[in-house]
Parts: sequence; structure tokens; C-alpha cells
Amino acid sequence: MSEYLPRALLVGVSYSDFWGLTPRKLEPFYKSFQERQKAEADRDNQKAWLNGVYVFKAIVAALSSKQSNRYPTSPIHDETDEERFNRIRQKMEAMVTKTKKQEVKEHGAG
Repeated sequence: MSEYLPRALLVGVSYSDFWGLTPRKLEPFYKSFQERQKAEADRDNQKAWLNGVYVFKAIVAALSSKQSNRYPTSPIHDETDEERFNRIRQKMEAMVTKTKKQEVKEHGAG
């Protein structure tokens, strides 16, 4: 039992509760702890990534004279997959439209 106690304490089982549980009954505590650790690591990773985005935007804003490359004036919110898809789709549609207009300008309509 002594090998189980440190692990149980680590995952949040109290000393008094530990003595009333079997190793099998401890498993849900271990699983829950692992899931919390993974969720916390995912949140930390997301925060680090977003911090990198802010640093990148700050560098671009400092080195660019284009008005479109200004540093964001409000916090960047995390997009859902659908929002990201729609934003990328709109950018691609704009690029296609611009390319078509350029081709018409250079080669004429027809």
C-alpha cells in the first residue's frame, strides 16, 4: 500500500480517504488527474501560442509602414473552427476576385 499513498496524495485524495479506498477505487482519481493535467497543458500551450501571435504582430507592426499591419487595438479572441474557416474562405475569395480582375485588366475580357 505504501507505493499507492504518494500517488493518491498527488492526485488529491486525502490521507483519511485513502485508507478507505482500494487500488481499483483509486483509478478514477488517477484518470481525472491525468485529464486535468492534459487540459491544463493544452491551455498553457494555447496561451503560449497566442503570446507568440502578439509578439509576431508587434514585430510586424514595428517593421512595417503599412496601415494594415498595425498592432491590434483589442485582444485577439480564439476563433472557432467555423470562424477560422469562414475567414480563410473570405480571404481566398478576395484573392481569386483580385486575380480575375487583374487578368481582365491585362488581357481584356474574353
